[in-house]
Amino acid sequence: RPPFHTVFIHGLVRDDKGRKMSKSLGNGIDPLEIADKYGADALRFNLVTGNSPGNDMRFYTERCEAMRNFANKIWNASRFLLMNMEGYTPGEPVVETPADAWMFSRLAKAVKMVTEGIENYTFGDMARGVQQFFWNEVCDWYVEVTKARLKGEGRLQAQRNLIFVLDTSIRLMHPLMPFVTEEIWDNMPASVLDLDAEGNVDRAEALMIAKWPEPADYAKYVDEDAERAFELCRAVVSAARATRSRYRLSPKAELDVVVRAGAEDIEKLESLRSTIEPLANTASLVMGTDVEKPAA
Repeated sequence: RPPFHTVFIHGLVRDDKGRKMSKSLGNGIDPLEIADKYGADALRFNLVTGNSPGNDMRFYTERCEAMRNFANKIWNASRFLLMNMEGYTPGEPVVETPADAWMFSRLAKAVKMVTEGIENYTFGDMARGVQQFFWNEVCDWYVEVTKARLKGEGRLQAQRNLIFVLDTSIRLMHPLMPFVTEEIWDNMPASVLDLDAEGNVDRAEALMIAKWPEPADYAKYVDEDAERAFELCRAVVSAARATRSRYRLSPKAELDVVVRAGAEDIEKLESLRSTIEPLANTASLVMGTDVEKPAA
């Protein structure tokens, strides 16, 4: 019996100058030393993200530091959520806010992207995509937007939605960063992904053998309108934050924000006013199709 049914042959791993690693040049890299300094997950993720079909890759040790930062981001975001799970019980995720609709739709697309990446051996694109999704969308936006709900009446449903997103994300990242994700998953409460048909918890012994998120199960969450609406929200908030940075204003300084857009976009933004105002820290928020640009 052959030991493997499929063998993936990638390009050479070269040094940062593009030279082939060799003893005579003394430019070889000991992976154990790199793993000791940055972590095995960071080394692994560096190699995967640098891979593109048909090409050799240059190995930059400095990139391991960036990948270690990503592992830390996964760890810290997960710890924050797990520290806010008092009173949690597993249950179905429910779309209660525009942010929920946007996040679940983005999650469904991430599941499809990673699954197809594994099946098609496009590991580099897959890894870069899941990094962007978890860092820039889950951590920087969804967790931030949902924080307030963890302190209010909708706490339990917010917890369920967050654990649903975190558990799915951890499963997607596990083939890429197995050690940090396994450790996090061992400390996570059961999510809806661990419930059987009768609603009883049937959790795997380890993340390595846990059920893989199937794209067909997540397809129902795809909502292009919700994504468009929340992307407009992100654009307004990002513009307000960039303005503060450009003029060296305190993040606590309230701004008078004026938004001019088409009628359809204004309607979407108005539905997200309660989300935009605290995130952009506005003193006032005027939106319309024909509003005037402030004189200053």
